[in-house]
Amino acid sequence: MRMKSAIREGTAICAALLCLSAAAQTPQLKEYSNAADGFAVSFPNMPLVQTKTVPTDAGSVELHDYSVQIDGASLIVTVSNYGAQITGKDGNAELQGAKNGALKNADAKLKSEKLITLAGNRGLEFEAEGNATHFTVRMYMVGTALYQQLVAAPVEKPYEATSGFLDSFKLIPKPGS
Repeated sequence: MRMKSAIREGTAICAALLCLSAAAQTPQLKEYSNAADGFAVSFPNMPLVQTKTVPTDAGSVELHDYSVQIDGASLIVTVSNYGAQITGKDGNAELQGAKNGALKNADAKLKSEKLITLAGNRGLEFEAEGNATHFTVRMYMVGTALYQQLVAAPVEKPYEATSGFLDSFKLIPKPGS
């Protein structure tokens, strides 16, 4: 009898652990693409899409914002086409300017940064923290367009699928290109 009881207890413990591990799994990401803006990325659900005009050092720029809120975190992709305003300018300076603007707007302190590339295009990845929020950001200059990915989550509760979201970003052909 003791053996059967131990087996039942072991089975119950295994079942409980399976349930806990299933509950702690990373959210399922699904690919979302926008051919007009030339990108695809995996979000946990359909993003809210907004268009805004924002002031920048290069003048006013239209910004396309794709965002999802999940588990206290924000997952965002923004696309800004600067057009002739930055033609011939240093892409690294534009990336640094965008980073500095993001840090200022979020009232956050830079924790780390490194240069990256995507399909041969220069990029920048950085992490920063404000009072209660941790930010992980990747941005790329592609011609005259700036692509930015951002995950903002509470400092004490990082978003589990940050890497999956960031690593899923890719450029796709725009219509007529």
